[in-house]
Order: sequence, then structure tokens, then C-alpha cells
Amino acid sequence: MLYLPRSEAAVEVADPDSGEHPTQGHETLLLVEDQEHLRRTLSELLAEYGYVVHAAGDPETALALVAEHGDAIQLLITDVVLPRMNGRELAEKVLARRPGLPVLFVSGYSPDETLRKAAEERTVAFLQKPFTAEEMAATIRTLLGS
Repeated sequence: MLYLPRSEAAVEVADPDSGEHPTQGHETLLLVEDQEHLRRTLSELLAEYGYVVHAAGDPETALALVAEHGDAIQLLITDVVLPRMNGRELAEKVLARRPGLPVLFVSGYSPDETLRKAAEERTVAFLQKPFTAEEMAATIRTLLGS
């Protein structure tokens, strides 16, 4: 079970009659998270928001998914700390194959200077764990262009 922190921040609420949520999507995402329970939880959550999710537990599997699904992947979501290769290195390899692909880095650690500078780009963002489902969904919509 994943517990997300309670937030006192205002939340944009969709008109219940519209059938759409402001953070709803339909795009295909590549999620790279080495913790199985978190990977499964995030995959299910993103699917509930309407996304098609390809999930990988390590960088090698992620690169194989990029090779297999190519242009279908519209966003890379990767943990910064991964086995055998960190998230930045993975993103560089993915971007070599898919230039301009938006990237969302997630981590339980504070971003270092490299990630801070990268997150200043319009196609790169950083979320620090723990985050709410709504924060993640809103960040994804921003990266993909609402």
C-alpha cells in the first residue's frame, strides 16, 4: 500500500457531469521504478487517469521497451536512483533514441544541481517523493501539454 501525504492545498475539481478530469490523459508513458510495489501502484494509478503504461523495474528493461515501442512512448517517468544506471543516464540514453521526449524524474532525495538545471527546461520536471496522485497527474499534463 502506498500512502501519499495529506495536502491542504486547493485542488481543481472537475465538473462531475463532464465525465472528464482536468488531469485525465490518453498518452503512452514509460514508467521506470525499481521498487515493485511502487511501480505497480503508480502503473495502476496512471491507468486510472487514462494513460497506457509500460513499466520497467530496471534501466535495461526500460531501454528494451523503448526499442520495442519506439514512437508510441510520449513521456518517460523515471526514478533517479536505479540499479546499475541512474535515472539521468537512462534519460540520456532514451533521449538519444527519442530526442525531445518529455522526462519526469522522481526521487525521495532532493534534486542535485544537474536535475535542477534540467528541470528548468520545458520538457523536464522533477517530483520529490512523497507526492500526491494529483501532483503527479498535473505534472504529467503540464509536460505533455494540457
